[in-house]
Order: sequence, then structure tokens, then C-alpha cells
Amino acid sequence: MGCDSTSSTDNSVPFEEITMEWLNSGGSFELRVDTQAEYDSLIYHRFQKPLDDYWNRNYETTLLRLKDTYPGLTDAEYEILVRNVFYSTFPFKGTENATHPIIDFNRYTLLGQSAHSGGCKQPVYTTELTRKRHDYTFFVTVGMKGTCDMAISHNVWILTKKIPASSNVIFDGIAILIEGN
Repeated sequence: MGCDSTSSTDNSVPFEEITMEWLNSGGSFELRVDTQAEYDSLIYHRFQKPLDDYWNRNYETTLLRLKDTYPGLTDAEYEILVRNVFYSTFPFKGTENATHPIIDFNRYTLLGQSAHSGGCKQPVYTTELTRKRHDYTFFVTVGMKGTCDMAISHNVWILTKKIPASSNVIFDGIAILIEGN
């Protein structure tokens, strides 16, 4: 018995959560990526352009500071030091060798959304993808740990079988308190 696309009940849709922490979140977002061109644009606008902009804004002042601190090095050595400084600074810390997952957009759709909460400790995230008729719902539950005023943001990315272009994707989520202070 196959799936009935006219069913009025929510059907769970299989997906794989993937890590793309090297992407600059740029605030809240809800993204559906169906093509390589959209993916390339996402990578450019949320990683490469912010890195290039940061580099262009800060290279000269960082270089001058490093030349004062470490006089007598070669231009190549200074460039390596500047690069190391940039890749040890938020939001690019740890991204010096970042590579993005290769995705076959003929077979898969990439969905991403940000999840925000408060709390005293790192929250727990639960992700689900369901289908009801032709609509898909990407739902993230954030289980907050405590009621502290700390703001916590997390990006959730999933790959699922290709979602038809005629289908809508609804992004939703909720933050719930799962343990006190």
C-alpha cells in the first residue's frame, strides 16, 4: 500500500540532519534550497561574502597591529598571522578548512531554519518533518534548560528526498521549558 497524497493526517517524512555550522547565521532564517544555484548563492551570501567583507574591513588594521607586535617578519609570514587571527575570531573561528556538503539536488531538498531560546544551559533540539497532502512542515522543538536570560541560537539543516516544486514547506517551531534553573 503506497502513500496517499490526499490523506488529511500528518505523515512522518524521513530526513537526515546535516551540520553546516560554518554558515554565518545572519539572524533568523527559514530556507528551502532546491537547486545547485540556490545552494551556491547560500554559501556565497552566508559564508564567503561575510568572510570577504570581514577580511577587507580588518586586514590593514590587523596587519599593522601584528607588525608592531612581531617586527621583521616577511609579507608571507604576516599574511599567515592575519589569517590565523581571522580564523580564531567569531564568527569564523574554526572555519579555516570549511567545506560544504555536496548535495545532489536532483534527488534531495535542503531545508534550514534557525531556532532561538533562552535558558541556563545548552538546550535540546528535536526536529521533525511531516507531510499532509502536498504541504510539508519542518518543525523544531527547543527544550530549554532553565529560565536564565541567556540567548541561545542554533541552526538546523536537514536533507530530505526531493520535495516537489508544487509543494509548500511550512517552517514552525516552539521552545518549551524541560528543566528548571
